[in-house]
Amino acid sequence: MPTINQYSLLDKCDVQGFDRTYASDDGVGVRVGCSQCQASVINGIACHETGCPNEVHECHGCCNIVPRGVKYCSDCQ
Repeated sequence: MPTINQYSLLDKCDVQGFDRTYASDDGVGVRVGCSQCQASVINGIACHETGCPNEVHECHGCCNIVPRGVKYCSDCQ
């Protein structure tokens, strides 16, 4: 069974567009996945392929999450 830390990591991955992320069967790790690209983990950081429609980032004016190609959220525009 996943630990509380894994649940928070799963939630974080879901917000970042990794919609096929799940806790591994042994309960030790998390498998990162995306329905729109071949997501991978590089040095412990989950990454989408370039141009993935699920890719998101933080707003340049605050910490809100915005889609790829959008620089500012509606609050900061």
